Amino acid sequence: MDHTPKSSGSKRKGKKKPGKGHLPPEAKPQMCTSTENGVGTSQILDVAKDLPENELKKDIESLNTKPKETISVDDKDQLINNDIANESQDSALFSNSIAVEKAADVCTVQSDNKDSFSEKSHNNDEKAKGTKVPDTKTETRISMQNPEGPEKTAIATEGGADGVQKSKGELRKERRAIQEAQRAAKLAGKSEAAANAAVVKGPQQQQQKSQQQQKVQPQQQQQKPQQQKSTQRVSESDSGSQPKKVQNQAQMSKKTDQTSGPHVVAARDAKLRVPDSMQLDDEKMVSRITKKMEKKHIPMRNLQQKKVSLFKHLHQYEHDKPLTSTVLINSGTIHPAILKLGLQYASGIISGSKARCVALLKVLKEVIDDYQTPDNKDLARDLDVHLSPFISFLNQCRQQSVSMGNAIKYIKHHINNTPSDCPDKQAKENLKNVINKYYRERILLAAKAISEFAYGIIEDEDLILVYACSSVVRKVLVEAHSKGKKFKVIVVDGRPKFEGVAMVSYLSGHGIKCSYIHINTISHVMAKVTKVLLGAHAILANGYVMSRIGSAQVCLIAHVFNVMVFVCCESYKFCDRVQPDSFVFNELGDPDEIARVSGHTNELAEWRSTPTLYLLNLVYDVTPHELVTLVITDVGVIQPTSVPMVLRVKNPEAYY
Repeated sequence: MDHTPKSSGSKRKGKKKPGKGHLPPEAKPQMCTSTENGVGTSQILDVAKDLPENELKKDIESLNTKPKETISVDDKDQLINNDIANESQDSALFSNSIAVEKAADVCTVQSDNKDSFSEKSHNNDEKAKGTKVPDTKTETRISMQNPEGPEKTAIATEGGADGVQKSKGELRKERRAIQEAQRAAKLAGKSEAAANAAVVKGPQQQQQKSQQQQKVQPQQQQQKPQQQKSTQRVSESDSGSQPKKVQNQAQMSKKTDQTSGPHVVAARDAKLRVPDSMQLDDEKMVSRITKKMEKKHIPMRNLQQKKVSLFKHLHQYEHDKPLTSTVLINSGTIHPAILKLGLQYASGIISGSKARCVALLKVLKEVIDDYQTPDNKDLARDLDVHLSPFISFLNQCRQQSVSMGNAIKYIKHHINNTPSDCPDKQAKENLKNVINKYYRERILLAAKAISEFAYGIIEDEDLILVYACSSVVRKVLVEAHSKGKKFKVIVVDGRPKFEGVAMVSYLSGHGIKCSYIHINTISHVMAKVTKVLLGAHAILANGYVMSRIGSAQVCLIAHVFNVMVFVCCESYKFCDRVQPDSFVFNELGDPDEIARVSGHTNELAEWRSTPTLYLLNLVYDVTPHELVTLVITDVGVIQPTSVPMVLRVKNPEAYY
């Protein structure tokens, strides 16, 4: 649609309003029309037929020679914007009229199309209502521009023979009425079209659904056997998939072993391996241990014991039957010194981590001195095999301590590094010197160094609290008192061994003022205590302290009262094992020790025959490093978490 303004060929009274049509310079009369007066193209053609040819020529010449009004670009843009706004408002209401415009001639004006289309729609509405509609055309004549006089627009009459003139307001009202009728007809047409579409689409949709169902049915029939196969696979996996999983895991492990290498696999297996002594709740493991002991001709402890379910994976050392009752002394399977030491361990004659380690070193010296290398064998290999059943027997008598394990590891390291060309006598002397060196440096000199470091911590007028009996703590206190330190000691003791009695007697015999209490009254005296000194069975790699049962309770109460806790421990008791609690690894003592109460009748003597009664005698507990202030060692005063560093620096060939 062309939005250029019409030339000022006809003037109206009042304010000028440009027309919407465009009159080119060489236009024909049928292409010129007036949109405001509602004149159509057919009327112009009728008027042009009635006029003579000379008048037509004059009119055309006058139109061509008449000067056109110049309109600025801004006015054109404003007019175009106004037209676009009007069209956008009426576009939704006159979609049918737009379709008629596209079918009509290119030169026809929008107003003519609207009028003609509105008349047709009005006639159709009247016919639909049943009223008769006259078949008369609206005749509207417009006078062409007269070059001689003033331009006046002659408004033609509607209705044919009636010569009644209508004002602009009346024409606008008629157009509005026609537009409203057109809107109603449009809405009615939409509703009818929707209804017809629903009627037409109904059978088509049914046909499409039936076709889809026909396509889906063979697919479902194909899927049914697949589903049956999958269900069979699932049932097989539920019933007997464990062997397949095991095979798959074995294949995967073989692949990883091939790619990772033997050294990496060995290191991984060593990390994941659990000691046999911690798997006694597994029947297969128990049978394996039994066969192994039978091959070595070593008596085995009775494993059919009544234990608490939480600790069934550990040994429980009971004194119901001695292990040496089935061992022949002259059989030669176990050295007599080892038999004696085992009995001393089992009966409790030798107790304490340090005492047990020292006794083991002495016995090993005797065993090495009596050893003779067989023919065609090497001492470095055969002596290690010769000591293995002796150590297993000692473990059956009582669980091996951390100090004993480190000493055995240290000695075996030197045995394996013995040169093959070294004579047996010289090799045995070298090994005995190694044991003496270990005893002198790691035990004797270490205790002396700890006492010197602790001397700087103890102050005059201190009230020091100790628990049970530790040989290192005892030495520290005696050395400090002999050097002039004035302090008092509170000895805390507990069941079942009451080791604090020996501690009190020893300290009081050296002139130290002591007090003796039980562990259940420790909270009443902790407020007056200035320092706490404790011994240790071992210090683990995560900084946790493994000590006599009850040590964790003492540290906890001291922590509540903001009392510093110092642990005295030699470096040969450091362990590379990590243990967060006391349940994974511990030693179970004889339950009869806690069943007996001095001065009272033993009412729990028949506890094994009571099915609902279990007794638990834990030997050690584990104290978190947060409850320990410092650790006094032979290498200095360190934090508990510095134990791994000491293990790497002190003796890497022995510990790793």
